[in-house]
Amino acid sequence: MAEGTGLDRFRTMYPDRFFDVGIAEEHAATFCGGLSSGGMLPVFAVYSTFMQRCFDQLLMDVALQGQSIVLGIDRAGLVGDDGPTHHGVFDVSLLSGIPDALVFSPAFIDELKPCLEKCIAHKGVSALRYPRGGEWQYDKASYSEKNGVYYADYGTPEVCIITYGRLTAECDKAARLCGRGVRVIRLLRILPPDTDTVYSLSKDMKYVLFAEEGIRNGGVGEKLTASLRKRGINADVAAIDGFAPHGTNADVLDTVGLSAKKLAEVLKNA
Repeated sequence: MAEGTGLDRFRTMYPDRFFDVGIAEEHAATFCGGLSSGGMLPVFAVYSTFMQRCFDQLLMDVALQGQSIVLGIDRAGLVGDDGPTHHGVFDVSLLSGIPDALVFSPAFIDELKPCLEKCIAHKGVSALRYPRGGEWQYDKASYSEKNGVYYADYGTPEVCIITYGRLTAECDKAARLCGRGVRVIRLLRILPPDTDTVYSLSKDMKYVLFAEEGIRNGGVGEKLTASLRKRGINADVAAIDGFAPHGTNADVLDTVGLSAKKLAEVLKNA
């Protein structure tokens, strides 16, 4: 999997620091736990959909034992024509069940390095998620930052949409399409989510929608909106229910209700 995970160059440069265990994710996770117990810090590059296979090992052989691992989660999110077996939409839900897990989901390439450095400094299970393909573009210069949470206002905001990763581009389009004043909030660190900062940015909104390119059950949106509702905010989630179908990313996003057009309709009618 060196080529598939983009590690062929690393393998050539650092042959003594590269281990290819083949398509054996369960073994890879336990192997990483062993490396950690010996004083090393393993970075495990794995496709999101195949990380599902080694959840038990991450939980019992790494986290429970007090060991550290950095997961480089490739193909995070929808993967277009790779098909339903390869959509990376379950990893966040699974990782949310691991105590003290730290997860970042950057929207831009230049965010990868600082996020990786934070993962390396973390004691325990950490993960850096990145999608297949390039960045989905939007005007990031229009976004302000508060405690590592990014936000932009379109008009005088009365409703709010929260998201993370590349889906920010669709949410940004939705904000400009819906015909209402909208605040777009982007999370960089998604686990644990910064509920206090998000609350401070959304407390005056009539309606809050969390859009997530992942499964609804156990996702960040489910956890964060539950926290907001306890504080009196009208909050809902737009996420994937069941298995995402085969198709282009644009077609699948529209089918599961996460395209800019579908999100704009929700915001307009809220």
